[in-house]
Amino acid sequence: MPRFYFEFHGDDGVTIDDDGEEFSGVEDTRKEALTALADASRDFARHYADGRMAILIRSSKGPVLEISADFKTRWIARG
Repeated sequence: MPRFYFEFHGDDGVTIDDDGEEFSGVEDTRKEALTALADASRDFARHYADGRMAILIRSSKGPVLEISADFKTRWIARG
């Protein structure tokens, strides 16, 4: 099975995955990255008001895909 590496990019920097994980294909890595991004968004929301997070997935051959989320606050009314 091919090995894929997940790099987390956020306002606090980049976390590089040196170990990677084996997946049967890119679609399985996409699903795993979506779940990881959803989990990480809770921590992100506690520390930052707005910003962008992304997970770059790469194989031994290079980048494969990127999953990202943008967080924006737009106040409608305060009260």
